[in-house]
Amino acid sequence: MLMPALLSGLLLAFSRTLWSYSTITEVYSLNTLLVGIVFLLLLRWRRRSVEQKELRSDVLLYIAALIFGLAMGVHHVTVGLTLPALAAVVYSTEGFKFFSSRRLAYAALFAIAGLFVYAYLPIAASGSPSIAT
Repeated sequence: MLMPALLSGLLLAFSRTLWSYSTITEVYSLNTLLVGIVFLLLLRWRRRSVEQKELRSDVLLYIAALIFGLAMGVHHVTVGLTLPALAAVVYSTEGFKFFSSRRLAYAALFAIAGLFVYAYLPIAASGSPSIAT
């Protein structure tokens, strides 16, 4: 089980596309980091939920939702495309009942809180920044 995870991590780390975008000033490195953290937290939440059915702690789920919201502020197109995969992980863990519970509303509030990174844009623009071309 450790070998496939290690091999896939190394293949991602040394892939041509990721490596080329990591060496230039672009948003894709931060985007990949944030998406990786979201999946890591969600899979840890899944493992805890499956192993300890009677003790349900959603702290990792809410942190993942917050980081998902921050990642949406970095590059919303690629992060938005991961939403069906994240929903599939949640569905396979909790079933359909999660999508009609308050826990989904709380997770959505954390994701919206992460989107407050967009509130910085008008603040930065009000300082009349000089844009060099």
